[in-house]
Amino acid sequence: MEANAFLEALYNENYERLYTYAENTLFHAAYAEEAVQETFFEAVRKQDALMRHARPEAWLMETLKNKIRTGNRRRALETLYFISLEHDLTQDHKGLAVEDQPFGSISELLDTIRLLLPPEDYHLLCRITLDGATHLEVAKEFGISVWSSQKRLQRIRKKLRKQLLSYADKGDLAQLQSRPSPDLFRRSIGSNGSK
Repeated sequence: MEANAFLEALYNENYERLYTYAENTLFHAAYAEEAVQETFFEAVRKQDALMRHARPEAWLMETLKNKIRTGNRRRALETLYFISLEHDLTQDHKGLAVEDQPFGSISELLDTIRLLLPPEDYHLLCRITLDGATHLEVAKEFGISVWSSQKRLQRIRKKLRKQLLSYADKGDLAQLQSRPSPDLFRRSIGSNGSK
């Protein structure tokens, strides 16, 4: 049997079963779809071994279970990493009076992040870390690949960590929080840089 025909038949015969399992495990349709698609992507990558496997359906199910575990771990780490931005900044300031701490709440942290990021990056960060959107959903919204979505989130986090810790070290967080929005600044000077 030709590899493409084998994979197509495998997909047609197993998609619903795998999707149902993933959705019942994850309780989230988009996460389930992402896990199943990643499973079939892995099947394409390893099609030679899969064609020789005694039970390809069992291989797909085990791969799906691994993809679900990996996705859950990744989402948990993304949330933890996002929340750790505030934690890292406040750890250095434990001895300060409450009014001198860099952020009194998550909303203050989000306002500060909004000032540091371009609107599209801020939206991507919020969709994934706060709204719980998958990289697949965000990729469709932004018209980019899933890999690009993952890489952009990684770069955004790196930029934020560097900038927020830099401001915290200098003691400039209050100044940062009181500066005008970059969008307001861009609108006031116009697109060509002059008023």
